[in-house]
Amino acid sequence: MAWEIRDLDKATAGHADWELAAARARKKEDLLLPVYVRLTPAAGGSADEVIGRLNELRGQVFVADHEMDLLRTQLEADAADRDEVNLFLLCRPDAIHSDLWTVLHVGAPIEVPPELPKPYAGANLGPPASLSAGPPMVAVIDDAIGYLNARFRRNPASTRFDAVWIMGQDQPPAPLVPPAGAAVYTGAILTGAQIGTELASGRSEGSLYYARNEAIFAPADHKGTNLRGGHGTCVLDLAAGDEPGGGLADVGLLAVQLPPAAIVATSGRRLEHLVLQGLRWIIARALRAAILSGRRMPLIVNLSLGTLAGPRDKTEILAARIPGLIGLFRLLSLGTPMRVVAAYGNAFRDRLTARSTVAKDDRLSFDWRVLPDDRTASYLEIRVGPGRGDHIALTLTPPGGIPALVLPKFLTTAQKAVYEIGGEIAAGVYRLSETHHDMLLVVVAPTETDGVGVTAPPGAWRVDLANRADPPVDMLIQVQRDDTPDGYRIRGRQAWLDHRDGWTWDGETMDWTFPNASACPVTREDTAASFCAMDDRSTYLVGAMMPDRAVPDGVRPSLYAAQGEPARHTGPALSARADDGRALTGRRASGVQSGSRIRLSGSSAAAPIVTRALAGLVLSGHSLPANPTPADRLAEMAQLLGVMAGALPVWPDSRSGFGTVQG
Repeated sequence: MAWEIRDLDKATAGHADWELAAARARKKEDLLLPVYVRLTPAAGGSADEVIGRLNELRGQVFVADHEMDLLRTQLEADAADRDEVNLFLLCRPDAIHSDLWTVLHVGAPIEVPPELPKPYAGANLGPPASLSAGPPMVAVIDDAIGYLNARFRRNPASTRFDAVWIMGQDQPPAPLVPPAGAAVYTGAILTGAQIGTELASGRSEGSLYYARNEAIFAPADHKGTNLRGGHGTCVLDLAAGDEPGGGLADVGLLAVQLPPAAIVATSGRRLEHLVLQGLRWIIARALRAAILSGRRMPLIVNLSLGTLAGPRDKTEILAARIPGLIGLFRLLSLGTPMRVVAAYGNAFRDRLTARSTVAKDDRLSFDWRVLPDDRTASYLEIRVGPGRGDHIALTLTPPGGIPALVLPKFLTTAQKAVYEIGGEIAAGVYRLSETHHDMLLVVVAPTETDGVGVTAPPGAWRVDLANRADPPVDMLIQVQRDDTPDGYRIRGRQAWLDHRDGWTWDGETMDWTFPNASACPVTREDTAASFCAMDDRSTYLVGAMMPDRAVPDGVRPSLYAAQGEPARHTGPALSARADDGRALTGRRASGVQSGSRIRLSGSSAAAPIVTRALAGLVLSGHSLPANPTPADRLAEMAQLLGVMAGALPVWPDSRSGFGTVQG
């Protein structure tokens, strides 16, 4: 059996083509694709006209109620930019493209749930100009949100949550007929009143979580709030948790609990689109909460999750879209500030990135080690400068006797190279369209299955890239994240990059894992999360630190803390302590149920420290600028760090940023 070059369906290029093929191999035919779109003038002029046309497409296209709310609010806003009206749709694969919109991103497919949102005209959520100043509202998008926990109550009997969206996993919404304005694709929205009813029921927290999970998820699905520890609960506790009646009792809360499939699929294809959907729902709920409370509440969103690889620039989906969503909230809320705080990453030592400048007639060769017992696909990204792909030859040599793939130049975006076993795709190579790079995506099927689907051989997949023309070409090689998060049944196992001259002695960890810079392209630089180029002045990327009494500041980067590029002066904006020591890793925070305690490590634990500090600034009377200038940004960071603005360094440290926030 040989590799084949085939034409690619325009509607499902790259990732989506692979995922649809994998889903159909599992006999899943009735599928929907989440699509992020920008409306065109053909969609209509007035809000009623646009929404009416979308509702006419029912059966092929579905829109959640909060998306309709945001759409109406934006179209009826006086200062709205009609060229930047975006929304999320769920489309059948043959309905992705329309003259009503331009496709921006296509997400991973889901099965069609039995119940989908019914036609809805949307509500205008624009607040009146007479709102008074109020406390901040803190939101998280994460996993396993313990929404009944006492750390999130205003007093012992009432919650601080305005609402929680428990995203389902291709299951019908609960309740099956949600009230108008609250219908979502899957899962359930719990309002503060509903959470209060559960608190007053007299039932234990554990039994309430169990009942809710049974209503939303299938028996085999991971149910994080049935367990002792939950990542999202720890993050929210570090960000805004307090005892009932404490100093944060007036800080409102919002949360999006991502579905298990999005958390366990760490490559990011599900995660990124769901994060954007969650952010848009949070914005809609925050606008609604401001109207109901009569107060202008600054919105602070914590993202203690992330993916790896990507273009490392502002064209990455989250880096490209989050600043626009901040601007959307600022517009629709009449100038209320919003901040997004995100974890910078933990991949410093994971051997997932390689860089090399390759001269004419020279080559870059390395091994991509795909591990056995990996029940998820593995992804490798190859990038060169724009227009250089026509001069780069690829030879991909799999293990296990599979013939090598030889490409004299990069594929076009209308092509794919596939290798099939038994009629199913075991490996594929795709050309993805990017603004600043020519890019190839190499995908390898799982090396172990649950009895359904094809497997690829584990081992060293040899990659050889030859430059056939002047000038020298810069090559960036990245492995997408593919591990299994703590607490989940092991599925993914992280592939990594290897090189025959790769490694020398690492004096910090006392092993032979330090990249040999003189001969090895694998590097620890530029190992941050995929959205690391998100440098909007209303966002903070946060690195992880640990105590060290041997250094002047008393802290140093944690062993795993990701690094930017020192030569380009890139790094996190700030850092915070994520570990209590070299031996005692992590920070102590609440488990899912009230009174329980667990430890959380990583930049996931550092980001909420900055979120909490921002909320503290607002509570202390500091006014966050809605659209900060560079000077505003420096002043805000200085306040978070407790120093004068003039004391900040000119450039951020590549691992610790401009400084470490205490807390």
